[in-house]
Amino acid sequence: AFRLTTQTSNQDLHSGNFGNVSVNAAEKLIAIINKLIDPQTQRPRVPTLQRNIRPMTKEEKDWIDELPDPKDVPSPLYRNKRDYYQRLMFEPTLTVNGLKSGYQGPKVKTIIPGTATAVLDSRLVVDQCCEDIRADIEKLLKDELSTGQVKLQWMVGLNPTKVDSANPLVKP
Repeated sequence: AFRLTTQTSNQDLHSGNFGNVSVNAAEKLIAIINKLIDPQTQRPRVPTLQRNIRPMTKEEKDWIDELPDPKDVPSPLYRNKRDYYQRLMFEPTLTVNGLKSGYQGPKVKTIIPGTATAVLDSRLVVDQCCEDIRADIEKLLKDELSTGQVKLQWMVGLNPTKVDSANPLVKP
């Protein structure tokens, strides 16, 4: 998990004085997130999250076929039952957990946000490594990080594990 923060000014700016002439921190953050996650497919664009994905075994496919059909999934991205469980259990994710920027009050305040923050997490699959993902994200954001307008704070990392289906404890 990590936190991304963009800072384009020390304070929010009035859009009547700075609209179209000053960088908006929220828009900058959205552009950075779109470098990491495809906004159309919502799949990670981080190369190491696209590699080392083991195909499901025949046994795992058979187990999935025995699972119930997914129900009540809001905003589904999957095509069918097999795709649902494959995405859920066998593919890595990169997820925006939260965003914060600008005015959030009950009325309108015409501003250009000076700061924007997002918290993201990634669920890895077996054969992927936190350090590799970390290095890849830092490489993808190298230009943005070098300006100092973007800060990246690593929060927690845990390498994935997978129990072998032949393990005698799996059957019970």
